[in-house]
Amino acid sequence: MSWHGYIYLENIALNATQRANLVAALRALGNQTGNHPHLISQFGVRLDNEAAIFEAVFADNDLTVSRVKQYLADVFGISPNQIDHVATSNQYGTLLTLSRGGTDRIRLGMFGGVGASWETSRQATNQYLIDFKGLWDQPNNPLSAPLVRVASRMIPVFTTQVGRWVWERLPDTVKPTGV
Repeated sequence: MSWHGYIYLENIALNATQRANLVAALRALGNQTGNHPHLISQFGVRLDNEAAIFEAVFADNDLTVSRVKQYLADVFGISPNQIDHVATSNQYGTLLTLSRGGTDRIRLGMFGGVGASWETSRQATNQYLIDFKGLWDQPNNPLSAPLVRVASRMIPVFTTQVGRWVWERLPDTVKPTGV
């Protein structure tokens, strides 16, 4: 089984090496190639480089609390028993704050909540990006926040008419396979 949706990762107290290792490992979880571009993993980074949003088709067991704790333990070379967590929910979905030694280290969120459809996850992501646009988008650079366009059903299309990539709205009737 798998889940296609959006997750949020925010650095609270990781050093640069830990953050880089974690981002690299998360990017590897979803599909990296394929015939369906909308099912290939993609991510967008917040302007301060302290948070990212990932869209991917995740294996169900990659997103359980115990798996996330084990995964982080493997990445950082510690025991999963040294990682504590607090799960909460808000209007965007489910949040998991992971800590070690009483210090919050990262926040991981599932847009739309556990088991949400791709569309529900997309809508929650879109609302989050609208609500926090100033943190994710540069006003004079229309290509600075690709996930805003993805969550808004905008897709990159290469056009020979102008010889470059342009953003076009994905028709509402087009849905990812398996949704």
